[in-house]
Amino acid sequence: MAEFQVGKFLSDLDDVYGRTARITCVSESTIRRIVDEGMQNGGKIVTPGKHRQGRPKKQIDDFDLCAIRQKVHFFYTVQKEVPTLRKLLAVVKEELNFDGSHEFLRQVLISIDFKFKKCQTNRLALIEKPVIALKCEYYLKHILENRKLPKELQKALFIWMRATYTSPTKLLNVGSLLIFLVSNKMYLKGKDG
Repeated sequence: MAEFQVGKFLSDLDDVYGRTARITCVSESTIRRIVDEGMQNGGKIVTPGKHRQGRPKKQIDDFDLCAIRQKVHFFYTVQKEVPTLRKLLAVVKEELNFDGSHEFLRQVLISIDFKFKKCQTNRLALIEKPVIALKCEYYLKHILENRKLPKELQKALFIWMRATYTSPTKLLNVGSLLIFLVSNKMYLKGKDG
């Protein structure tokens, strides 16, 4: 029951900490701690800081991802050295205007299927995941096989005969479609559609 409804004080006025604790539903030791902090800081009570929102995430498009992948391959093939994050970050910042940090570049490399693996010198080496390497190898083998096959150049010609066209032999229906498959060596076939 509230004190104003009864018309008198329900607790001792000299027990300030106890009255404050009961009114605020906080323990007496917490009230004493707050008062002590206020005494130490000259009457200023420090509240915890706000939870501030972090930096917005940078977005990288597919073109930049492919360019970063090519820079890693460039280190291995042309410069004949293992790329480190520090070296790669310097090159990418200079040539691609990359504005990310060291950690962001590491996350990007992991997202495009590179991983860091310990080598014999106990350093981390940047290696493409085996699945991606196998797909690249399969693709390149497929291209080589296709180039070795003797193929003819073939074109399909589509000719639409208009309704006003008349043939002296009347072999074609009015409004028919002629399809011809032509090779670079010879005429293959014609079909009345």
